[in-house]
Amino acid sequence: MEALLDALDSIETDGGKVVGNIQKQWKLTPALAQETQKLVRPTLVTAGRMNFEDVQEFLDTAYQNGQIQQKANSKALMDYGPLDEVLKTRRGK
Repeated sequence: MEALLDALDSIETDGGKVVGNIQKQWKLTPALAQETQKLVRPTLVTAGRMNFEDVQEFLDTAYQNGQIQQKANSKALMDYGPLDEVLKTRRGK
């Protein structure tokens, strides 16, 4: 969980590296990697908590575009319990 929060900090501060990594990892064109980063980035926040409504919109769009096979409910998929425990220890950092 700590590593995830550190990664989110990096995503927040270095978008260019993120786009490069997306491009390399999934063998995308630079434009598609940039678009992917723009679509996903709003669902992430430095504290690791994603807005349920933003994630639901992302899931609905993925379903409508045939990217996932069934409708999904963001509130049923996301559990912040473990994250909340880690965040308690990071508040002093």
